[in-house]
Amino acid sequence: MKRILFILCAAVISGLAFAQSPVITHENVYLIGDQSQIAWCSNDAEPGDDGADITWDFSGLNEIEEQVFDYVEPATTIFGYQFPNATLCGVGMDNYHSFYRVSDNHLIVEGYAGYEEGSTDTLKILYSDVEELIPLPFEYGDTHFDTFEGLSQVMGFEASLEGEIDLEVDGYGTLILPNGTFENVVRYHFNRTQDNTIFGQTSTVTKEQWGWMSADHRFWLCLMETNNDGFGEEDIVWYAKNPLILSADNLEVQEISIFPNPSSGDQKLYFDSNFEANATVQLYALDGKLINQENRFISLGTNEIIPEKQLASGMYTVIITSENKRLVSKLIIRQV
Repeated sequence: MKRILFILCAAVISGLAFAQSPVITHENVYLIGDQSQIAWCSNDAEPGDDGADITWDFSGLNEIEEQVFDYVEPATTIFGYQFPNATLCGVGMDNYHSFYRVSDNHLIVEGYAGYEEGSTDTLKILYSDVEELIPLPFEYGDTHFDTFEGLSQVMGFEASLEGEIDLEVDGYGTLILPNGTFENVVRYHFNRTQDNTIFGQTSTVTKEQWGWMSADHRFWLCLMETNNDGFGEEDIVWYAKNPLILSADNLEVQEISIFPNPSSGDQKLYFDSNFEANATVQLYALDGKLINQENRFISLGTNEIIPEKQLASGMYTVIITSENKRLVSKLIIRQV
């Protein structure tokens, strides 16, 4: 009898942990007009543990290069006419275009295209059966499997391709990056296999990827993957330097005054509130880097903000977010 009660209790506890998982929806996908600054890192892909209520500490990631991704209307690109069903296009600094279709149910890859300076047609992947990359919405414990096929065109040569992707949402918890700590984070993990056939010869490329996403931000906070092109493996690790906060239609946005402003950088800061609530207080540098974040109770009247360290001279943004309000203020630091 005691064993049965123990099993039942364990099942209830497990169910409660499962229910706490954040949910990622189509609203967490990039929007047209977004720009994401990516910190490309020299680290190997070491994704850490899976499971519930995990803390992934990647504060030691070593940035070696910054890259910028712009998210634009597909029709405005030179390849847009070939991807009429795409609703979003991500453009990297290397002129590599990723065409996506965002729906309530999936993030779908319609295809890829890229070019080098002086050429407009060096690489394309055109799907006849599109790749359903990520299911939407998703949360911890969800799984997804999809097959795809199409053609790749490289420098005038054409190859057929087919493959499959097998995804599991294998963890949730807290993600610590060099630019801050993020709650409400979910991790997916997939294995992707693609067979390319040209002149009767078939080669296989594989990708194992881990992606961390937040219910409070738009994709992605961090990504790690291991790619194998049949000749060797390459690890890719990057994180978002300016995580884009999810905007909500029902969120009331107010401009507030922070004082003293300008500040010397080592002073307590104050602001007045006309409501009380639990809130997240965030301090961002001009380049989008999250400098300081704390979860706290905001009271009626005057509240204080104590930065964890002395701030360098420059312009900052203070964002205070509660369940239905967002307070925003610019802050100038002038060191004496």
